[in-house]
Amino acid sequence: MDKFEKELNETKNPWVKRIGNYLLSRSDIKENLKKEKKSLEECFKYVIQEISKKCERNNNIGYAAGDDQELFDLAVHYYDEDDLKIENLNFKTNANGTASAEDLAKKVNHSNKTNKINENHKTDQKAIDEAVKKALDSYKQEEKEREQKKKEEQKARKMQQKAKKKKIDESQMDIFAFLGDENESI
Repeated sequence: MDKFEKELNETKNPWVKRIGNYLLSRSDIKENLKKEKKSLEECFKYVIQEISKKCERNNNIGYAAGDDQELFDLAVHYYDEDDLKIENLNFKTNANGTASAEDLAKKVNHSNKTNKINENHKTDQKAIDEAVKKALDSYKQEEKEREQKKKEEQKARKMQQKAKKKKIDESQMDIFAFLGDENESI
């Protein structure tokens, strides 16, 4: 049994076992698994480190996760590269057993508080959205009323202009009527 298989058999961590079994299933990296300077435990540490960096970049502080293929790809990358820098983890996690039940309970409590804050924020945001909608609806209604009033005023002006023109037309003398030929009048 080689070094890698021995590490895989000795580990109690189910995530390490899953990654190790995946790596063993890949015939294209069998030689890389024999590298003396590589270890399955360090591979897992690298995977956790990279996933946590991704989560930090995405502002997912407190929770680190990746889908299986992403984790497997990171593990393959670890065994492919000889010059990777593996840092000490600056956090505790249940993935490698460094987090105690108390640590996990704190995370859950923190998560619950964060959820309450998020719910309050959502409630506040909903109230703000409703106020904005109400103000916008009010503005639209006022704008509609102004448009209606403007149309009515334009219509009234046109009617006044027509009446004024008609009055002017009535007061003008018809030349044909003046000459006495009523059939020719306009």
